[in-house]
This record gives sequence, C-alpha cells and structure tokens, in this order.
Amino acid sequence: MRAGGCAVRIARLTTIASLVVLLAQGAAADVPQPKFPESRYRVAIPNEPCDVVLTPADANAMLRVRFADMNKRVFCFEPGDYRAAGRLQLGVGGRMGAPKVLRFHGDPGVHALHRGERAIFEGFFITGNWWVIQGLTIQPRLAEDNWFVTIQGGRHNVLDRNVIDGVEHPNTGNNVGVMIRGYGGNPATDNSVQANVIRNGDQTGNADDYFGVLIQAGLMAGEDNDRNRIVDNEIYDWGDAIAIGGTTADCSEPGRQHGTIIDGNDVYVTAAKRVDCATGARTPDGQCTCAENGIDVKSNPGPDPAQWTRITNNRAWGFRPTQNVVQCGGSGAIGQAIAAGSMCAGHVLVARNTITDSTIGVLAVGPRWVIAGNLLADIRLAKPTDANGSIAIFPSPYARDVDIQFNTVVGADNAYDDQSPDTDTRCNVVVDDAARMGGGGFRGANHATEHNFLYHAPPANIVGATNEVFPAAADSANDELCFWRRRWTGPEAVCVPWAATTAASTHAPAVASCNPELTEPFGMAPLSFVPEPAGALAGAAALAALGALARRRR
Repeated sequence: MRAGGCAVRIARLTTIASLVVLLAQGAAADVPQPKFPESRYRVAIPNEPCDVVLTPADANAMLRVRFADMNKRVFCFEPGDYRAAGRLQLGVGGRMGAPKVLRFHGDPGVHALHRGERAIFEGFFITGNWWVIQGLTIQPRLAEDNWFVTIQGGRHNVLDRNVIDGVEHPNTGNNVGVMIRGYGGNPATDNSVQANVIRNGDQTGNADDYFGVLIQAGLMAGEDNDRNRIVDNEIYDWGDAIAIGGTTADCSEPGRQHGTIIDGNDVYVTAAKRVDCATGARTPDGQCTCAENGIDVKSNPGPDPAQWTRITNNRAWGFRPTQNVVQCGGSGAIGQAIAAGSMCAGHVLVARNTITDSTIGVLAVGPRWVIAGNLLADIRLAKPTDANGSIAIFPSPYARDVDIQFNTVVGADNAYDDQSPDTDTRCNVVVDDAARMGGGGFRGANHATEHNFLYHAPPANIVGATNEVFPAAADSANDELCFWRRRWTGPEAVCVPWAATTAASTHAPAVASCNPELTEPFGMAPLSFVPEPAGALAGAAALAALGALARRRR
C-alpha cells in the first residue's frame, strides 16, 4: 500500500500527512494487535516458587531481618502498602544462578501496571549483588527519598516489570527514578533496568535537573560503572528520560561508563510538562517544556566497539526546548530526542531508532559517532521565528569522525546540517524537507555527502554530484510505515507516509554504494534503508484495518 492509503494521519506540510496516532483500544478482531519485539539484551528471570510470602503487616524493621536470611531467596508480597517500612536497604544478596528475588505474589510475567492490585513501596537502596525486584510499585512520599531506586556499587541486579512513579513525591532537588552509581571506589556494573514504567518526575516543578534513569560517572578511581542495560522500559515526563552522566568538559572523570546498552525503550514527554514559551504558564499546547532530552550522553568510553554506548531500537517523541522564562525543570536544552550532553561525548552508536514530534532529532558532539538506520519524522520548530532552531540530524561543529548512513527523514523543518569535520553522510533518504535555514554557514572540513536521495527536498546542506533530487515525495516509491509505541501504558499505532523503503523504492539499489556493515562490529545485522519494522504493523491488511477504524471514529 502506497502512502495515502492509510487514513490515520494528521496534516503537516502541503504534500505530506505526518504523524497520526491511533489508540489501539480493546481486542476487536479488525484491529491489528500490538506487537513489540523483546530486546535481546533482557535478562531472563526464572519463575521460582516463593520461599516467604509477606503482607503489609510485615512493613516494619522485620522486613530487613527477613531479607538477611541466607536460607530464603524468593520473597513474595501480597497486595498492599508497605511504605511504613521506609526505603528498604538491600545489602548481601544472592549469587550467580541463585539471586535474591523480591516480587509480587502472583504471575511474575504480569507487569505491575496491569494488575488490579499492587504492592507499593517507598523505595529501595541496593548495595549488594544479585538482587531482583520484580512486579512491584515504587511510589515514594518522603522528600528525603529523592532517588527512588538506587543501585550503589551493586552488580548483576535486575529491576523488572515494576512501576516507578514520582506522582506523590515532593521533589526537593534532583529527582532520579533509578540511580546507578559507584561508591568508595566500587563500581555498579552489569545491572539491568528492564520492562519498567518510570514516570512523573519533579512534580513540584523545581528548577533543577532530574532523571528517569541516571548512570553516573565515577567519582573515585575504580568506579567504572560498566555494562549496564536499560531496555524495553517506558520512561516519560522526566528532565532527561535516560542519562549517562558526566561532570567534566573533557570526559576526565575518575571513572567512566563502558558498554552501556539503551535498547527498545519508549521515552517521551507528555502534555503534563508543556508550558507556554513566552510566559512559562503550564498549558498542554505549549511548545516549550519543563524538561530536557530523551537520551543524554556525557561519556566517552573509548574506541573498542564492545565498550561503545549503544542507543538502538528506541522510540522517542514529544521533546521541545526547556522553558527559561520561569525555571521549572532542567538546566536547559533545545528539544533533543537523542543528544550529546557534553563536549566530549563520543564513541556512540545511534541505530534503528524512531524519533518523531521533536525539535532536534539527533545531536552529535565529540569524537566518533555512528548514526545509522534511524527514522526521523515531524522534526519541527517550537518557535516559528527561529529558522535554525530545529534540525533532524545535527552533527555539530564539535563532532568529528562521524558516519551518517541509511537514515530516513520525513517532514522536517531542516533535515540536516553539515558543519562537522571528518563526516561521511551517504545513502540517506529525505522526504519533504522545508530547509528553513537554507544552505548558509560553513561546511566542516572533509565533510562528504554522497549518494543521498532527496524527494521534495532541496539540497540545502546535502550537496554533491552523486546525490539525486526529485520533485515529489511520490517519486521515492516508498511505502507508508506504521509502528507501535507505548509498550506498557497503552499501545498507540503511528503511521508515517513515505517512510518505508521496499525493493521497489527508487533508492533501493544504492545500498551497494554505502557501508551496510557499519553496525556489524556491534553484533547487529547489516544495514539498509529503513524498512517496515519487523514484528510491528506491516502489510496492506493491517493498514487497511487501521484506516477503517479511523474512519469509523471520525
């Protein structure tokens, strides 16, 4: 089905219908059901019987005594409120193959969000190894519990299928949903934050930084907080949804984060964080936010591909500039979905992500980035008077040694900027680029743009004899691409016209002119242009069903 066949869209430019969101409600036979591929990086947790079953009557110091019993490993909690016990300290844990488990008393495969009843906790502070927290709700009420779940110097801990919610927390500064940090020279390594809902940071609107998940840089030698995984979560309404922290301009912290994996997450900002750019007043239609970025990187782990920061298969949307009239959250950002948060952030793989409805798609700063196989759609200005305020793919003048290949940009105010040195940009597809900032400014040294395909998109910053320019979006012969997002809180289907490359697409033969092997050192399959997502919405039957449903709801 060519673009135009799916009725589920909103108008954006004169020749493009951009994003339209359709709530996938119920299980009607004619509605394609949500399918989200599971990250290959998830840690499998065995379904073991309970050794101990606890109730809210145990919500006192006896909980700590019970957890310390080395003859018991699996602690199951009946529904109820356990916050009277305060934030629980978890020290000596389990071992490889036999972790200590704190979980809801029920099917561990059911997400905490989807249960009729929940077991609610104030917070957890983990200093040990091999703990699993599964299917619980962490919803703190005390101001001093500003880090809701902390892993401090712990290893091989897993947070799985929990709800981590700041809705009742009176933030007094620097909220963090999940903090991973070293301590006293001991690193926090090999931890997994997976399949959680992490939401509602900074409910008091403080003018400070706050994070859904923060992996800190080491404060002492030895604190290399390595190989931590953040996968398949839904993280929304935070200053930075996910941050790899840093405090220096040259990445010279005593400890760095190596081998961080950020895969398969939904990260976004809702209307609850929107404000009017001019006045700072809260309004769901505001084009500024009390927030910053989706994924913020401030680390440079070095050149070994096994140590790179990997940002893959995520869905990010809703990011706008931080409101600066009345400070209400975050030290300041310009609406980046994925961004370098320091001048030295480098050795970053950004691949196969879907970024929509934001002001900046990907901002690269620092050495050695690979930006490949991503879809960026509806990347637009928050302030119409600022022509330079929005760029889909932005390798800044401070980035270097950058590969940008096989990305698809649909419906941008500015698809690309070319100021970074030592950059190879090829085999990208741009459809309906307004190119509001034109082709002015300087071009970075050794900045090549070759074998790119521009459909209804002027060659403003993508120039070169091997690029091909076409007058209309339809000349791409691309299909409409539909995908699911919001894995846990209520799946939405989103359709982007002219976004999916097929064998019939005009640019399909150009793969041979580029580097499909770019991502192979990271254990990923060879690259190509953005296809219809595997396991998501696909095929004419699915799109026709969505279109029919949309027509019925008008």
